[in-house]
Amino acid sequence: MKKTTTLLLGGMALALTCSAQTFSDDFENYTPGGFLGVQSTVWTTWNGSTGGQTDVQVVTTNASSGSNSIYLDATSGTGGPEDILLPFTAEYNTGVFTYEMDFFVEANKGAYFNFQAEDVPGEVWVMDCFLTEDGTMTISSGGAELLKTTYPNGDWFTITVDIRLNTNTWELLLDGDSKGTFTPIVNQIAGLNLYPNNPGTQGGNGEAGFWVDDVSYDVTPFTLPTLNAAVSGVDVPGKIVGPTQFLEVTVRNLGTDPINSFDLTADYKGSPITNTFNTILLSMESTTVTMSDGFVLEQGAETITVTVSNVNGGTDDEASDNTKIISVDPSVPAIGKVVVAEEATGTWCQWCPRGAVMMDRMEQGYNSLFAGIAVHNNDPMMIPEYDTPFGDYIGGYPSALVDREPEVDPSEIEVEFLENVLVDPSGVIDVGAVYESSTNMLQVSLTTTFKADVSGDWRLVVVLTEDGVTGTGSGYNQSNAYAGGGNGVMGGYENLPASVPASQMVYNHVARVISPSFAGLEQSFPTDILSGNEFYHQFEFELNTEWDPARMHIIGMLIGDNGRIDNAGKATIEEAEANGFVPTGIVARTAENNAFDVFPNPATDWTVLSVTTSQKEAVKVTVYDVAGKIVATQNFGQIDGKRRLTLSTAEFNSGLYLIELQAGAERHTERLMVK
Repeated sequence: MKKTTTLLLGGMALALTCSAQTFSDDFENYTPGGFLGVQSTVWTTWNGSTGGQTDVQVVTTNASSGSNSIYLDATSGTGGPEDILLPFTAEYNTGVFTYEMDFFVEANKGAYFNFQAEDVPGEVWVMDCFLTEDGTMTISSGGAELLKTTYPNGDWFTITVDIRLNTNTWELLLDGDSKGTFTPIVNQIAGLNLYPNNPGTQGGNGEAGFWVDDVSYDVTPFTLPTLNAAVSGVDVPGKIVGPTQFLEVTVRNLGTDPINSFDLTADYKGSPITNTFNTILLSMESTTVTMSDGFVLEQGAETITVTVSNVNGGTDDEASDNTKIISVDPSVPAIGKVVVAEEATGTWCQWCPRGAVMMDRMEQGYNSLFAGIAVHNNDPMMIPEYDTPFGDYIGGYPSALVDREPEVDPSEIEVEFLENVLVDPSGVIDVGAVYESSTNMLQVSLTTTFKADVSGDWRLVVVLTEDGVTGTGSGYNQSNAYAGGGNGVMGGYENLPASVPASQMVYNHVARVISPSFAGLEQSFPTDILSGNEFYHQFEFELNTEWDPARMHIIGMLIGDNGRIDNAGKATIEEAEANGFVPTGIVARTAENNAFDVFPNPATDWTVLSVTTSQKEAVKVTVYDVAGKIVATQNFGQIDGKRRLTLSTAEFNSGLYLIELQAGAERHTERLMVK
């Protein structure tokens, strides 16, 4: 081995036993040219068949130490067929586990390995690691990216993964240097899988080839004290500036006595919040709770520290696992941006609970910035005029389209969202409505204000969705591949049966109607549109008497000339009514009607609004923060022609703002950065 690194995160040692378990293999005791699985009593293959094409040969072509190593290369763009497995003799979920190996990725090629959670491979993937030919190393879990760094392609380096299983804190080190910590979705490790693959979906060129040498792992078990609560997971539902975030915290009982109560304290930027929880948690059980107090993330990298205390009204017996620290670096969304995710789902689809869990999570974490639509197939919630054309865009179930870009697995919705929400939209949509409950008639208005010059066939679509949908027939039973937990934790579905009865199912984001069609309203706009142009459209719906208007959303989508969703507007019926319905007859505003500029930008104590109106109009300015909250309003009276108006920003916090100018019936918006 090049080196051995042992970390004690947070400066505290765990209450560990002395019966540490170690394993090491430098491949020097094997005959070169022979198959590893045949010569070893430990190494095997994914399918258990040694000596065949899935096995790997010991080679002398390249080694980190001594003369022997193993070499894996892909013979096709899909990877394999070599598929090597190193079982770790047990399924470890407490204590400290340190894994290390020397790695050499062949120049201009890539590599891949993963950790398995179960003794039987293929049940639960804990962690995937992709190393592409450009020197990028990406760690993911359940399809979600957890950590990205660089490695030396074409040279030997040491990979160390130091795992504190009590708190589910995993740290990656390359040549002894920490590249960051992460938390997989499953807090257990049982084996290593080496597989030559470098897929294009991860940015690879399809060619894989790598040597592995000096493999070792060290396990230090943990002895359960009498009373011990551990924080094993902390999740921020939304990694973005703006919406209030309510932490989801997983607490494990790593003691022998039951736990019936505990406090959780979360500290972000020196502003701690504490909540008390009452629950029955038996030895080795876990529970995930949501803190009722939240906070708004600010721009910039920070840490969040979560500590469990007051366990059963007192102090527990092991302090080292009471605290977990995570890093957050939230993104700043583009002003006015709403990202749409259309989920392909069906009650018959056993893997579709994955999509339902992700959609609910996105709604919780991103709220007004995210519009989720569940497009049901072959069940009582299906609407053919949506499902049929949608089916042409997907290859199977479950899947999702984010802004109608190429399909992804539902587990990847958040990754796609965090990329798209940063992109400035070409147009912003305001949703208004009038609802008449006596007739169930809903009139919707979309006001589209373009922020960029565009051309081509741009279109509008309106979708109505409903949350809290239930049913009584067998068609509302949800097939569930996550029953029993064998396929990992999935938002509580692991505790439900393989066929969840309708009486236990509640469906959210259900698409109820789409208008005028999946492709959108033809000739919604002129072929050439200028920045500042504003257009008004009306849509009318008769709501089904079985739908609950209080649980419905109106989603207006702006589809670009390329068929992708550029932006959306989203509102409940109540919110849309408060926004105001824009009736037919309002004249679309063109860029020449008025001008609006802001300077200096960025501003400190003040900024000037340069306003030009084509006629005498009452001018009002409203300032919004990135969360959509009004922070200032000012009426400037009647203005005719060009004027310069001073707006004080001395009391504003540093950050991005949206300034909305209303001149008569016209509106215009600009960004403002305050330093």
